Amino acid sequence: MFQKLGDLGAELIVVPASWGSGPGKVEQWSLLARARALDCTAFVAACDQAEPADAEGAAPRGVGHSIVSSPVGEILGELDATPGLLTVDIDTGLVESVRKTLPVLGNRRQF
Repeated sequence: MFQKLGDLGAELIVVPASWGSGPGKVEQWSLLARARALDCTAFVAACDQAEPADAEGAAPRGVGHSIVSSPVGEILGELDATPGLLTVDIDTGLVESVRKTLPVLGNRRQF
């Protein structure tokens, strides 16, 4: 899906999620957000549900840690597990440059 969005010219992909909590889940979330940015050589804003203030009940529990990744997988900004606001400057002109020097989309093969 991310490669197809890249093929269609996407420069920024927003991923709303509630990534389940548990051991190693924050690391998985961060790794996947960065990997998807590399897959499509676009910015990825992965927005995860923060940990609920009330830990009781059956409500879904995200891990928080919303993250913005550059087209080369660099973390440009990240929140912690609590609710917050993340502001990151994004230069979409970088996408074209990265796609020329790191032609992930152009070099893949269809099987």
